[in-house]
Amino acid sequence: MSYDSVRGAAPAPTDAAASWRGGTPVHDRSENVCVIGAGACGLTAIKNLREYGFGVDCYERETGVGGAWNWRHDRSPVYASTHLISSKPFTQFPDFPMPDSWPDYPHHTQVLAYLERYADHFGLRDHIWFGTEVTKVEPAEDGRWDVTISGAKSGGSDRTQRYAAVVVANGHNWSPKFPTYEGLEDFKGEVIHASAYKDAAQLRGRRVLVVGAGNTGCDIAVEAAQQASRCWHSSRRGYWYAPKYAYGRPSDQVNDTVLSLRVPLRMRQWLFHRTMRRTVGDLTGKVVGVGAVDSPQATLLPLSHLRAEGLSPGVDVQVRAFDVLAGKHGDHVGGERDAAVALLHGEVDAACLIEGNHALFVADGTLPDGATRVLTRTPAYDHCNLTVTDAAPQDLVDRFRELLLGMSYDVPEVRPLLDLEGLRAWRPGRTHGYRPLEAAVDESGFYDADGRPGAGTDRF
Repeated sequence: MSYDSVRGAAPAPTDAAASWRGGTPVHDRSENVCVIGAGACGLTAIKNLREYGFGVDCYERETGVGGAWNWRHDRSPVYASTHLISSKPFTQFPDFPMPDSWPDYPHHTQVLAYLERYADHFGLRDHIWFGTEVTKVEPAEDGRWDVTISGAKSGGSDRTQRYAAVVVANGHNWSPKFPTYEGLEDFKGEVIHASAYKDAAQLRGRRVLVVGAGNTGCDIAVEAAQQASRCWHSSRRGYWYAPKYAYGRPSDQVNDTVLSLRVPLRMRQWLFHRTMRRTVGDLTGKVVGVGAVDSPQATLLPLSHLRAEGLSPGVDVQVRAFDVLAGKHGDHVGGERDAAVALLHGEVDAACLIEGNHALFVADGTLPDGATRVLTRTPAYDHCNLTVTDAAPQDLVDRFRELLLGMSYDVPEVRPLLDLEGLRAWRPGRTHGYRPLEAAVDESGFYDADGRPGAGTDRF
């Protein structure tokens, strides 16, 4: 459905051509605006134009909204590990915030879900013709535009419609551009554009050269460093690589705070250099203590976080494992405590600890108060839940769930039970927060291709 006028009236029939152009009928869409593409920019264009009273026809050649973020479409350039590079406050629309439960840098599947919810919330799908491609846009008389479309809206044949204005929101990342290099035609290996990269498995065991140091190039170089037998990264000039987190906060939020204070450029540069030295980057060549080999919070997730920040375990940083209580479902306080003690004694340069255990070790004297500082934090993650079998009686399941959710840490009799699990409260079950752990397990090679624990995990 589309609208024809600023009053929002239904459009007049357009079967009869209002004029002709070179023997082609042109159907007048009055004062309507044409929007090309239903990605993030196209959706906001539709919403804001409608709010200001314009009629809008949006044409999207794919079958859904989301543009480049819609990984279901063949033209989408996103790959399995794609995440936002800007944190939520600097990505979300001000009138439609992202959920608080989402990580600071959402996964690409969450970005698509966000755009789909945005379209539904503001009723934008009513103004979009899916499966319809714009093949030509030409200036017409009186400052208007003739738009030729092909696809579902035109019945499969070309159709030209005249609009008061056109918003081009077709994106630029769907059409790969291959550079030309001397001798490339004689290269016997495989050459792919980043748009054809989908998963780190494409690089496994191979020698890989990544050309380009943009966001995608850096992502692929990091994954190649983990999965390929060798990796080289080529860039035409030098770059500063900033970590995603600084002092426990997303780096872009820290930078925004500095800008809001109107700090002079030279001072900002000095602060940036100091921040780089004090955060993850200063671990290069150092020893990092981790917990048990199968610990999500003390090994798998922290090492994944280091990889995401450009530090490859075993290459850029050395890893010392304090393998205590491996195989005990991820509760490895012993390994974390040993890593904390090693940090205190100078045997390692950093230790990976869950935040609650760090506070516990300070409280019980394992780590003197003020003796350590936090270099970086992983994004929020899930790694544990309580499950029941399908055969469990539903009335008992409901009652058990009611009892768990009703447990309060403020009740002295209940507190020891929650302490056993390291909890302050039980929360309703969910499965959507496990993506970071799944990625960390895959990156570490914890399981082999047959689903069995890999090298170094033969005790399981």
